[in-house]
Amino acid sequence: MSRGEVPRTDEILALLGSRSPSTRLSAALQLALPLDDEERRQVLEYLQGESVPIVRAALEKVLAAREAASVQEGSAGPASVDHGSGEDIAKLISHELLPALGRARLDASIEIENFDGSKTSRALDRLSRRLSAVIKIASARRDAAVVVDVNALEVVQECAEASLFPVDVEVAPDSAGEEDFIVRADLDLMSMLLDAAITNAGEAQASVNADSPVGVEVNSMASDVIVTVTNQFAGISFEKATVAEMGRTTRYGGRGTGVRVIEGAAAGLNVDWNIRGTSGVALFTVRFPRR
Repeated sequence: MSRGEVPRTDEILALLGSRSPSTRLSAALQLALPLDDEERRQVLEYLQGESVPIVRAALEKVLAAREAASVQEGSAGPASVDHGSGEDIAKLISHELLPALGRARLDASIEIENFDGSKTSRALDRLSRRLSAVIKIASARRDAAVVVDVNALEVVQECAEASLFPVDVEVAPDSAGEEDFIVRADLDLMSMLLDAAITNAGEAQASVNADSPVGVEVNSMASDVIVTVTNQFAGISFEKATVAEMGRTTRYGGRGTGVRVIEGAAAGLNVDWNIRGTSGVALFTVRFPRR
């Protein structure tokens, strides 16, 4: 690129992969609209791996502006927007909440010493992933998921640590090194799914025996990593079909709207999951394809 020439979007996106935070920030601030679907996907992927608050805030602002521009282009005015549309809801969430989250992250990084290693930073990271997952589920777009290499065991451990309920995480005896737990998944949707499964289990467990923890086992198989969540519940037995039918409006088997969250996240991830209850013990399983 010659001096004075405006850099192309692909050149700016490439700089987001730099090891230098200042270079990544400069690139994020240079990103200009419009971004096409592939460029949006790349920004989302960089956002998932970005740890510096001010850079994350800049990327979140770019994505929010992109969604706002899409709304304006697709409608003649507010009256023409179908607020019941999942795509419109996703754009509204992105436009209203992502910039606010970015600002909260930036302010916290200024006020809190050693912010990057703080619980506040981790909580904001989880909130950011949760918002991104909600946007992806609401939009129902096939290209919404950003599939990357993810350490399934680390995600499970993070969800367990953040849970309001006691959780015991165990690794199956046959599973060994870190490479055994690397899967191909969208981190936002994966975190939401596992959070929902553990929270549902914790609520059900607490209603029966609050002192006993939820059990989570992570098992690496030849082609999949299987996560199993076990808990007691106030009942005798149930099957997935029954929970899927009733769980949206009831707490049957200790599962309520969380079943809907799991269904949406699993659909976005294209993974298999199951849940059943026998003799007062519920068993939730989900399979993530290994890398």
